[in-house]
Amino acid sequence: MQILARSFPACLASLLVACGGQSAPPAPSVNPPTPPTVTLLYTVMGTVNNASTGASIANATVRVADGPNAGLTATTDTSGAYRLTGLTFAGFSVSVNAAGFASQSRGVLLTAGTLTTTANFSLTPQNFSGAWNGTTSQGLPVSFTVSGT
Repeated sequence: MQILARSFPACLASLLVACGGQSAPPAPSVNPPTPPTVTLLYTVMGTVNNASTGASIANATVRVADGPNAGLTATTDTSGAYRLTGLTFAGFSVSVNAAGFASQSRGVLLTAGTLTTTANFSLTPQNFSGAWNGTTSQGLPVSFTVSGT
């Protein structure tokens, strides 16, 4: 179809008209790539000390006891500090063992978005005692008792 512009006789304009109910073909569907899933890794850190004296406990073993992080361990340094890293988001129990101390275990609940959680432990010294009775190679009776913490 051509239309003649009245105020500009020398000018012709063309107009495309869609007829018959046809429309332009649909645009091709483009699915954007799925972004990769990012897994946040969490850390539990803290200190382990002697409940009686407050002194740091070196070489204590700190272990995740259950849940998806079960089996991850850390050992305290000379200042009693430990750090469990690479934890996935979950609730779980952490247990602490050290020679000469009663073991301790407690639940830890990670908070979404808070990548570091602190869990300090105070271990109670284990009391020990023992007695032994016997004889020397010369047949003399010997006996002793030991106790302490």
